[in-house]
Amino acid sequence: MTILAQDDVGGLQVLNRDGDWVQGTPIHGTFIINIGDLIQRLTNDVYLANMHRVVNSSGRERYSVPFFIDPDFDAIIEPLKSCVTDSNPQRYQPVTCGEYILRRFAASYAHLAKA
Repeated sequence: MTILAQDDVGGLQVLNRDGDWVQGTPIHGTFIINIGDLIQRLTNDVYLANMHRVVNSSGRERYSVPFFIDPDFDAIIEPLKSCVTDSNPQRYQPVTCGEYILRRFAASYAHLAKA
C-alpha cells in the first residue's frame, strides 16, 4: 500500500479495468491510497492493484514523497474468506509476504534471480 499526500500540481493517472487512463484530480487536504499486489491477493481480485503513472503537464515542478507499507516478512498472504465465493473462486495460493516480494524483485532484477 502506498500513501501519498495530494498537492495542487497533480498528474496521477490510473489505468482502469477498461484499459483507459483516468486522471486522478487532486482534492485539497486528502491522501491517495494506492493498493499493491498483496492487497489484490488478500481480496482475491475484488480490489485491483491498478497500474498508475504520473504525467506532469502543469509546467510546474512536482515533488512526491510516498510512504510504502508492507506486512511483516513472515506474514502469510492468502485470500480472505469473505472475498472467496462461488462466483469468485480462490485465485491465489498462500505465500509469505517476504517470499512474494523477493520473487517480484528477482523478476525485475536479473542479478537477484541467480541468488
